[in-house]
Amino acid sequence: MIPMQAHAVGIGARAGTLGIGMEISQPLAKKVSARFGLNNFNYTFAGTESDIDYDLELKLSTVAALVDWHPMGGGFRLSTGVYINGTQVDIRATNQDSYNIGNDTYNGTINLKGELSFIPIAPYFGLGWGVRPSKKNGWNMTAEIGLLYQGTPNVRLSANGLATRAGDSVALQVSQDPVFLENLAAEEANLKKEIDSYN
Repeated sequence: MIPMQAHAVGIGARAGTLGIGMEISQPLAKKVSARFGLNNFNYTFAGTESDIDYDLELKLSTVAALVDWHPMGGGFRLSTGVYINGTQVDIRATNQDSYNIGNDTYNGTINLKGELSFIPIAPYFGLGWGVRPSKKNGWNMTAEIGLLYQGTPNVRLSANGLATRAGDSVALQVSQDPVFLENLAAEEANLKKEIDSYN
């Protein structure tokens, strides 16, 4: 962060694993400051699950409310607080000749999409180095490392389109077919199981 001072308020730009953004810091007491910030960043990548190729878009979006404690009165600080967590991953299956969904294989045009989301209020703890805002300080750099707990991802999948189940000759509107919906629920459960360890 590179803060500018204005009546002991620090304004800074920041970049890290939560994306890029800005924050404002304000002293509360001799060794305590408050920080408020927001981060945002989008990143696209590809992945495969159950033989289905997906295009994925990671949307980082967080708003921070933190308290910094400088136990020795210097630059070293301990931080805690919460992030309002809007981070999610949008999922869209690429066009394929066939789709293995649940226990069946389908041929046709299926628009399969979904979303991974996390708990909306995420607790945070970190430590770092940064001079507290004051009227005497000008520009400075800060650094921080910490843990943000956002829980196990929630998974939601949906689909529509016309497709034929392997072995059948009748095209189905997949969003209205009970067997397909059961398979889609199984696919959703498999995907959640694959990413359960990611907190």
